[in-house]
Amino acid sequence: MAEKDFKKFIPSVAEADRYWKEWLTKDSYVYAEDALARLFGMRDKNYLDASDLMIKCSTLNDFYSTNIYAVYNVVKHYLEVGDLKGRLAKGDLSLVEDLRKVQVKKKDQSTSEKDFYSFATKFCAHHNPEAYPIYDSYVDRMLRELRNRDRKIQFRNDELKDYRKFVNVIRQMQKEYRIEKLSFRQVDIMLWLAGKEYFPQR
Repeated sequence: MAEKDFKKFIPSVAEADRYWKEWLTKDSYVYAEDALARLFGMRDKNYLDASDLMIKCSTLNDFYSTNIYAVYNVVKHYLEVGDLKGRLAKGDLSLVEDLRKVQVKKKDQSTSEKDFYSFATKFCAHHNPEAYPIYDSYVDRMLRELRNRDRKIQFRNDELKDYRKFVNVIRQMQKEYRIEKLSFRQVDIMLWLAGKEYFPQR
C-alpha cells in the first residue's frame, strides 16, 4: 500500500475537526479516553497517594502500551517528587522533567536510569490537559516533517525532548498555522492520527 502524500496535510481547524470525528469512530480509543477522564478526574482526600498513582500509572501504561515493566518504580519516583498536586494544578512544565528519569531495579538487583519522557507527558496531560500537551513519536515526526516542508516553525530535533521547548514548538505551530483556538488535546489527536496515516510504523 502506497504512503499518502504528506503535501496534502495542512494543520487547520478543519483538519483537526476531521481527525476528531475519525477518533470518535474508534470505540477502543473513545472507551479508553472516557475511562482515563473518569479515573484522572477523581478527587478525594487520598488523591495522588501511592494507590491512586499505582492505578493511574498502570492504566496509562496499559492503554498507551508504553511498555513500562516496573510501574512500581515509576510510582515510587513520583511519590518522591515534591508538591505533585500543586505543580500539576499550576501547569508547572518543569514537573515533566522531574518525573521522566526513573531508577529501575533489574533482576540482578542493580539499577539503571530509564527515561519515561512520553509517559510523564501523558501523566501530566491527563491531570491538566489545558497546560500539558502530549509528546510521542508520531507527534515528534509530524513536527519535524512540517518544519522541513513549510519552514514556518523552527527548532532543533533535540529540543522536542526538552519539555518546555517542546511546548513552545507546539504553541509556535498553533500560531503559524492559525490554530490557536484548538486545545492541546485537539492538536495532539490531529498530529497523532495524521502521523499514523502519513508515516505508519512498519
